[in-house]
Order: sequence, then C-alpha cells, then structure tokens
Amino acid sequence: MEVKNGKVVSPPIASSPHYHINVNQRAPQFDAYLTEAVIYKRNSVGLSLSTVLTGDQEQYEGGDPPQSIPWQPRNLNPWIRFENAREDPYLGKFQISGYEGQTKFISKPQNFAVLVYSINPGGSIMVQPPQDPNPSVPQGAYSTTTEIYFQVEVNGLYDHFTSWWDFGDGSPQRSGSLVSHKFKEPKNYQVKCRLTFWDQETGLDNTLTLYTTAFIMNPTQ
Repeated sequence: MEVKNGKVVSPPIASSPHYHINVNQRAPQFDAYLTEAVIYKRNSVGLSLSTVLTGDQEQYEGGDPPQSIPWQPRNLNPWIRFENAREDPYLGKFQISGYEGQTKFISKPQNFAVLVYSINPGGSIMVQPPQDPNPSVPQGAYSTTTEIYFQVEVNGLYDHFTSWWDFGDGSPQRSGSLVSHKFKEPKNYQVKCRLTFWDQETGLDNTLTLYTTAFIMNPTQ
C-alpha cells in the first residue's frame, strides 16, 4: 500500500493465468438420433445427440408435465416423460455445445416432436386348424390343399377396429377379423394383419400390425 497525493493507492490484485474462451452461435455439426417419435401415454422418450466437438454437452426442454434438463455431459442421455395423450404432437427443444480447439460453439435451439396416444393396444393371431389333417404334413406345417383360418384377437381395450390381411403370396388383401386362405405354392409365408383403432380420447386413428407365419408343403399322400 502506498500514498500518492494524499490518497491511499491499493496495489493491483494478482490474478491466476487463464484462457480466453470465445463463444460462437454458429451451429456445430451434430446428429440428432431422435427428432420425431410416437409413443403411448405414461411412457418416456430417450434422446441422444452426437457431435465431433470435444467436451460436448446437451440440454433439453419438453415432456408432460414440462421438464427442463440443464446442460449435462452428452453421454448422460436423458429420458423425457409424457403422462397424457393429446391430438397434437408435443414439441420440445434441445441444444448441444462443445469445443473446437479453444472456441466453444453453442447450437441454436432445435425442435423435436412426440405424438402421444392414449392406449397401447395389443393382440394376437390365432390359426385354425391347429394341425393339418393330412398325416403326411409334419406338425406346424400345412398342405397346399388345406384351407387355413386366421383370426385376430385384440386385448379388449378397443371395441371397434378394422383389420386388413396380407398373406404374403401376392393375393389381394382381405378385411375382417376372421378370414380363410389357401396357399397354392409350398413356401414359408409371412402373414400380416394391420389393425386400425379409433382412439376416443385423442380422436386419432391408431394402428398396429401383427405377424404370423404359415409353412406350406405339398402333401405326399
């Protein structure tokens, strides 16, 4: 401490070495692994970003109820919860930051969208007869002479739905909860049933595709 012109002059405060960091709003190069999703209520969506920057971090906003995930290391991938369904997608925002040398880059906020349905439907396909009547056909297979019945069963959450069948053999698709079909060529076919539900809570059409296989053989007797 010293006195000049009758005033006390404090000595300069010593400072430790430091590096100057430039912050640039130019969007860094990165990939977003999920920007749109369809889920059911009371479920979560996981999001992940990837960039070549070092020391990269992410932050997110979104969900129902609204959630805010502050800046955190990129390897801590967040899960964002959605409790309620609605007709319009939920919109959230994410940002990523990181270093390129001594320069720090911060991306501008970008959007992700999540469409949330009210109920997760489930179902199965029943095949009749359970065993081909021809004794030359092994268990689990059917002959080209057998008419096979396919019936779709839903878990009871929906009373009204439509179903379309694709038998995998190039034949026209058919509708109905119970259909029959006879395959002409020996082959292992993938049979698909596409269900469309009407969700009264959201007013949306909800779809579900079920699969089964049909192994067809030529009878030997």
